[in-house]
Amino acid sequence: MGQLRIIGGEFRRALLPVVPVVGLRPTPDRVRETLFNWLGQTLPPIAVLDAFAGTGALGFEAVSRGAAHLDSYELDPVLFKNLQRSWQVLQTRTERQITVNIRGHNVFDALITMQRKGVFYYDLILLDPPFATDHLLRILPLTASLLAPDGLIYIEWHVSCEQAPAVVKCLASLNLEVVRAQRAGQVYYHLVRFSKLLS
Repeated sequence: MGQLRIIGGEFRRALLPVVPVVGLRPTPDRVRETLFNWLGQTLPPIAVLDAFAGTGALGFEAVSRGAAHLDSYELDPVLFKNLQRSWQVLQTRTERQITVNIRGHNVFDALITMQRKGVFYYDLILLDPPFATDHLLRILPLTASLLAPDGLIYIEWHVSCEQAPAVVKCLASLNLEVVRAQRAGQVYYHLVRFSKLLS
């Protein structure tokens, strides 16, 4: 079993266990560091969705830096239990009022239910879906409907979202635009927001 460290905030240097599950791609330290350089080293008490949580590194990093609400979804039962254990350890290191929900069921079904209710919006949505799937194109319309007007979506993908025709078309149809993008090895990562808010 490997480990990942949280790189900033009140949980800084805390280690997250990485269980050996086929297809798991933990977001590397340098990518997370760049993401939080974009977002800011300290976050306001925002609401965060981690749709394909895996190790939980992205969501827990956001909580460590100030986020007040985190909904993490992970369908794999081994990873789900690992996320629960990680949060049990991390929550002993804070006295803040933080709502963390770790859910082991289908994120698509959950977001469809939330979309119908129309009562909750996320300020930051983290999307790091399995690459060999159509999950990104399926989840983008759902997450766009639950994104706060000035919110941000983080996307990690095996192709640039500015060059993949299907993703470009999907983003445009949702009035979303890439505002930041970089590449690390075979991984492309992006920040996306509603186009109408761009200056």
